[in-house]
Amino acid sequence: MPVSKILLGEDSFQKYTTGNDCLVLVFKSRCPICKVLAKVLDKCMGEDSELKVAEIDSEANANLMTQLDVSKVPTMLVYKSGQLAARKTGVANAKEIMTFYQNT
Repeated sequence: MPVSKILLGEDSFQKYTTGNDCLVLVFKSRCPICKVLAKVLDKCMGEDSELKVAEIDSEANANLMTQLDVSKVPTMLVYKSGQLAARKTGVANAKEIMTFYQNT
């Protein structure tokens, strides 16, 4: 079964993160490191069907980047109970991502 991520924008971000414990990847479409991290997140989702992953295109959502205080990509944001619980910038392997998410 293919994994799917939800693409969030300014209009959907608040509603989604309020209603879901999730990991949000902030990326740029032309960023090679972002593409690598997206594939690692696909692997994580394949291994843990409970993991919800959403994405935000930083270039298309400049106001949201300011609101979230994100200036570098890739950045992962963990939301638990509607609140930002943790953030991590840069690439990570699947084990590091799952530990980061589960221990937040």
